[in-house]
Amino acid sequence: MTMGARSRGRGALWRIRDLRVILPARVLSYTGDTLTLFALTLRVHDEGGGASGMALLLAAFALPMALTVGIAGHVADRCDSRRVLVTASLVQAAALAGLVLTGTGPQMYLFVIALQLGQSFANPTWAALLPRAVGEHNLGRATAVQQGALAVTGVVGAAVAGVSAGHFGHDAPLWIALGAFVALAAAAAAVRTRRRGDRHAAPLTLAAQVWSAAGFRVLHADPVSWTLLSSMVPFVLALETANVLEVFLVRDSLDASTTVFGLVQAASAAGTVAGAAWASQMRTERSRVRLAIGGVAGAGASMLVAGAAPDELVLALSFAGIGVFVMASTVCLWPVLLTRTVEADRGKVSAAANGASRLASMVALGLGALAGGYLGPRWSFALAGLTALAVAARSWHHLDVVLLAGAATPTDARTDIPRDAGAEARPDRPAEWSDRRTE
Repeated sequence: MTMGARSRGRGALWRIRDLRVILPARVLSYTGDTLTLFALTLRVHDEGGGASGMALLLAAFALPMALTVGIAGHVADRCDSRRVLVTASLVQAAALAGLVLTGTGPQMYLFVIALQLGQSFANPTWAALLPRAVGEHNLGRATAVQQGALAVTGVVGAAVAGVSAGHFGHDAPLWIALGAFVALAAAAAAVRTRRRGDRHAAPLTLAAQVWSAAGFRVLHADPVSWTLLSSMVPFVLALETANVLEVFLVRDSLDASTTVFGLVQAASAAGTVAGAAWASQMRTERSRVRLAIGGVAGAGASMLVAGAAPDELVLALSFAGIGVFVMASTVCLWPVLLTRTVEADRGKVSAAANGASRLASMVALGLGALAGGYLGPRWSFALAGLTALAVAARSWHHLDVVLLAGAATPTDARTDIPRDAGAEARPDRPAEWSDRRTE
């Protein structure tokens, strides 16, 4: 593809009106979460919450998404997307108002749970809405742009949180987050594209929705999607276990300064932006699947280097590599999972994948503490890297089996998304395992 064609492709993407609304909305959502976690971490620490208080805070952030996989997916696929998104945003804004007015205590954790419940229902709804808003052929680049923006937002959000808390008090980030969620509700109401759900679907009892594993069943029916999910969960477990020990690797193993720790984090953030740009160049499903698995292997190799880093420069470069490969894998993973899923099930699939990832992250918190105590930061990073390499090797082998068996086309696959943004949704050809180019 020529530079002129790439430029025209990027311009065409930004001409999609709803993308110009959805992308800032996702940034607002991520900013609100980043600011809230930062502010509450400081509050728990300064008010003497201790390790138990911090563990409760992290659990309150993680548990809702892990426990609402079934019902959140069904709501995303059966209810009007605009109502779900606006309601979820207003619930989050109300939870932020409660957090501003309360101190450390049981009520704080209840408001955090309410905040994350809103996020649990909003995330799969946004994810399922994006393909319909931009068109399947634009989904890869739109995902890359979104993930790159979120990576930058994470860095900027942390800086804003630190500066505002330092100058105006620890609750200042919460006020900013409250404004972000109010703006998010307005953005959700402004999105013209809507998913109205299947009006003819048989009603489900509340218990059936809560305990439903429909998203996992949909993923399991497609060998390619199931292979990707099977690699994602242990990879997240290994990666997050290493993340728990990042500060100890920098500050203790290398005896580096806090400035170096900040530079290492900046290198990782820069790597994520580069990884998103790299993944955006993947134009076929085959290339995305290969980079999704190859990114796991690259991140594993980078973690091995980090664990053995002799100095700060090598450590910073290895963390930049981790950022590149993790983001490239993530950006390639989601378009494949969504386009290989029937449009009516995309909310359930998104909720299932997000819930599995969040549950792996929770388990990793405990594993990180154990690994740090028994192995130390260096050997823990080495073990995490070897785990990622083993996961990638297994996935490569399984994909070869899938290809040889000719099972790369998903069962009952069809796409109900418009080829052009704004068109009416319609059944179309299956999302075949092929080298068909998309943007």
